Amino acid sequence: MERYMKNKFSFLGVPATERREIFKQWKLEHKPLHKTDWLELIEICWQQEEREFQYCALDMLSQLRRKWSDTDIEWLERLIVTKSWWDTVDALSVHGLGAWIKQFPQKQEEVCKAFFESRNIWLQRSVLIHQLQFKQQTNTVLLFYYIEHLADHRDFFIRKAIGWALRQLSQSRPELVIEFVKTHPLSPLSEREALRKLKRPFLS
Repeated sequence: MERYMKNKFSFLGVPATERREIFKQWKLEHKPLHKTDWLELIEICWQQEEREFQYCALDMLSQLRRKWSDTDIEWLERLIVTKSWWDTVDALSVHGLGAWIKQFPQKQEEVCKAFFESRNIWLQRSVLIHQLQFKQQTNTVLLFYYIEHLADHRDFFIRKAIGWALRQLSQSRPELVIEFVKTHPLSPLSEREALRKLKRPFLS
């Protein structure tokens, strides 16, 4: 795992299935916990050196479902930019930021603007992929706006995120994605990823 993660983090060597089973049993033994308890536990896990602790923290995000407050965005932003790599950022984007925005949709434009203007690639990646599970509820105007503004970004993780976001949208709005790809210049990586799940007749 350390080699797979480019030796950026230390690992205990606990497989994901075993880690999740340990967490499942622990949760059964410690019910009920309040939101403040979960937040504190996530913070503690995030401070640990070994990467599995951050994965445990990500597993705990599900316990915050529909319990977000509008100020939690500051906490989520701090986690995204701390010990950042694709493995934690992607989960925080989809299950953290995405879940928070579903609860506070009126804040979406404001938060995306702030994240984009930060110039932090991980916050910008979050802007691109936080709607991966939104399907028909995807704010395509917002998504396309930030893809257009990041399309020429040189970072691999941004280009990959553009393709991923479009590929996911293609599952529910294939014609829209095809039209966007045809009419907007994208990197070869982004375009390839965007069209990967589409088959004829959409590509004809």
